[in-house]
Amino acid sequence: EQEFKTEEILLAPGKTANTKDLNLQVAGVEIDERLAIKVNEYQKTSQDHIFAVGDVTNQKLRLETTAGREGTLAAKNALTGNRDSINYWQVPYAVFTYPAVAGIGMTDAEVIESGGKCSCNTVAFSKVPKAGAIKDTRGVIKMVINAENRKILGIHMVAPEAADIINQGIYILKGEMTVDDVIDSLPVFPTLSESIKIAALSFTKDITKLSCCI
Repeated sequence: EQEFKTEEILLAPGKTANTKDLNLQVAGVEIDERLAIKVNEYQKTSQDHIFAVGDVTNQKLRLETTAGREGTLAAKNALTGNRDSINYWQVPYAVFTYPAVAGIGMTDAEVIESGGKCSCNTVAFSKVPKAGAIKDTRGVIKMVINAENRKILGIHMVAPEAADIINQGIYILKGEMTVDDVIDSLPVFPTLSESIKIAALSFTKDITKLSCCI
């Protein structure tokens, strides 16, 4: 049991889609328990000729970035018959707290739930040289990998500038990079974004004994 002192508590149980006045039942468009419009990966609703995008849908991520892309794909799919979709596992998210929260890809729980075998390491931001230099070592970074082929499946963090750092994860996941691929990279030293390489290194060695620029 742990005790935390705080000034305010933010409760974020989720949101209800603002679809109540659209009379979707008249069009035969199905919604879920949060009034979100049910769509498939191509943004198509339960009616083949009706597409929906953005915060009113039940997609995995409801972000400004995904809403814009969903709109483009929905238009193409509706007008051309294409079957284009977004891989939401390759889309980063961030919460602009201080320090920030950010992530991309699968958590260890999601990997296990999907039947996969994973390995994950968590590294304190105090191990990142730049964090020490700017005297802000609050936070951690967690990397989730496939235990068999060492491909990186997810990166999750609470840290200063996490929203900027996590963008590296787009290319890591889209490129299906392994821990060894990241270790083989040479990021600028000292930087906060170097934390991703340090997290990768934690799978192969004791990072408390690292010198700089490894």
